[in-house]
Amino acid sequence: MTSLSALHHGLQGTVLLVMLAAAVVVLRTTLLWHQRRFRFGLALAGAGVILAAAAPRALDLASQGPPPADWRGWLSLFPDAALPIAILLLIRLLRRQDAARARAARTRRVNPATDLPNPLYLQPLLLPALARCRRDGTPMVLVAATLDGLEDIAALHGPAAADAMLRALADALREATRAGDLTGHLTPDSLLACLPGTGPLAARVVAERLRARVATRLPHPAMDGRRSTVSLAISEVGDGTAPAALEEAMAAAKAALAAARAKGGNTLEVAPPPPPRRPRPLPPPADSATALR
Repeated sequence: MTSLSALHHGLQGTVLLVMLAAAVVVLRTTLLWHQRRFRFGLALAGAGVILAAAAPRALDLASQGPPPADWRGWLSLFPDAALPIAILLLIRLLRRQDAARARAARTRRVNPATDLPNPLYLQPLLLPALARCRRDGTPMVLVAATLDGLEDIAALHGPAAADAMLRALADALREATRAGDLTGHLTPDSLLACLPGTGPLAARVVAERLRARVATRLPHPAMDGRRSTVSLAISEVGDGTAPAALEEAMAAAKAALAAARAKGGNTLEVAPPPPPRRPRPLPPPADSATALR
């Protein structure tokens, strides 16, 4: 009887630990979903159900009662153990659905939050502009921008607030650029403007114009008097094959943007100029008489 009692109490303790651990995980999920009413209520209800089911099990364990008299009492442990697992699986399914929606938004031709081309479809749109610049002998510069603290905005105020801020940044970028400039996403959270026929000095003017528009038009979602700031980067498109040159310039813009954010944001970084890659001239043909010798 003593061994059965110890086994029963051990199983009860294990089930109780599983239930409490699951309740902690679900409660942490409620913090992530605090801006989404249905998801927040569902997670909070799930945590309450788990804790309500754990309370009798904790009282039974504390009373050190005798083991069940038949197999039905032993089987009663399995529903208590299955309940938190089922709720955790439901939470995991919902989070995977959210991740799938985010991936689908990134792979669309146009980002639904900003109505701008996503990174996968932006580069083909820049190739004709680069071809015209090379034909006319004019430069091309990229200006990248990202809102400072966008991750914190999404965590504190929800993804809808982050999308609204990103949409406002896209509108400010359109206003700060010319009619012939091309805009899109460099990454899901950063935007890019391609300025054909523009050098680095003129691109700096565009970047500062964008910074001023963000400072005057984008209030912080906290509504505490703060104004939003933006990190900026400039990179030149170099020589070489057009796709490779664009990839190099976009990678340089990402690196400069990361450097600007590392400095605390509200900073403009200029990427180093790309190395020249003009084809070497062919050597003159050898003289026929010399070749015969």
